[in-house]
Amino acid sequence: TSPGNNLQVNTPSNGGGITIQSFDPGQNRAPALHLNPISTGANDRNWAISPYRDVAESLSFSSSNAKGGNAYLAGTTRLIINGISGNVGIGATSPQTKLDVTGSIQLSNQGRFKGWYTGGGGLGVEVGISGGDGYLLTYSRDTNAYGSTIIEGTGIQFVTHSSGKFYFQGGNVGIGTTSPGHK
Repeated sequence: TSPGNNLQVNTPSNGGGITIQSFDPGQNRAPALHLNPISTGANDRNWAISPYRDVAESLSFSSSNAKGGNAYLAGTTRLIINGISGNVGIGATSPQTKLDVTGSIQLSNQGRFKGWYTGGGGLGVEVGISGGDGYLLTYSRDTNAYGSTIIEGTGIQFVTHSSGKFYFQGGNVGIGTTSPGHK
């Protein structure tokens, strides 16, 4: 009787609410929730949240390509959730893994990548910062033990901040040279 917003729906049970449904489902025929801010900013964009915009059985979050544009009809998908696999795409409309990012990512604290070559457990590669130092390590959270870290490539370069460079090439080790000739 005293709504707190322009539209407020109170439901007597879990799962109640609002249903927006299309009578002609399919790609580009699904309902969308449009979020259109009224603003004077030059870069403001409208948003749409919709199933089936890009891929069947998926939920898409898209922004308009121009100020005041239609985010559903003339927009770019920024995030998509595949309803069958659960895969999430950021900048990718057909995510192939649980998180598929097209573009760069930034981690604020540390990254942990688990189980690349194992059947489970807590073994993984960790990248992070501790006490002002950066680290890359292989560690098992199950056994609290370090594992081997294998780095392969045609040339591996370790660079120190201010002075020298250390090179490993074909089994040879060099300090101050890019073509070490001895082990």
